Amino acid sequence: MTIDTFNHDTLKVVREQLNLVLEVLSEGDLAGVTFEVGNMSFSNNSVKIGLVGRTEGAKADMSDLVARMARMHGLACTEKGGYKIVDYHPKKIKYPFIIDTDDGRHLKMSPRQAAAKFGLVTRIGV
Repeated sequence: MTIDTFNHDTLKVVREQLNLVLEVLSEGDLAGVTFEVGNMSFSNNSVKIGLVGRTEGAKADMSDLVARMARMHGLACTEKGGYKIVDYHPKKIKYPFIIDTDDGRHLKMSPRQAAAKFGLVTRIGV
């Protein structure tokens, strides 16, 4: 396929081909690293492509961070009623909690909103 100009349709093809190449790369010399094609921005004759590389243990580290920060903010749980805390951004002071819902939406929440949604741990004898 020859690409003369970039548009949404050609970028879908580019993303698919890049994913195939990155999959082969992850199985070869860079085993243990998973690559993902990120956001793409384009004009007629150029495209900027974001690339994210993660070690295989990165998801476990993120779930540990989420659990630690939920405990630090006094949250009773990290999953309730179709909502699940999947990420925590310490630099985003207003809305550090990232939530996924059962219907596929991604939400951001403040610590106060997260406490209202997931409940607080009751402390007896404090």
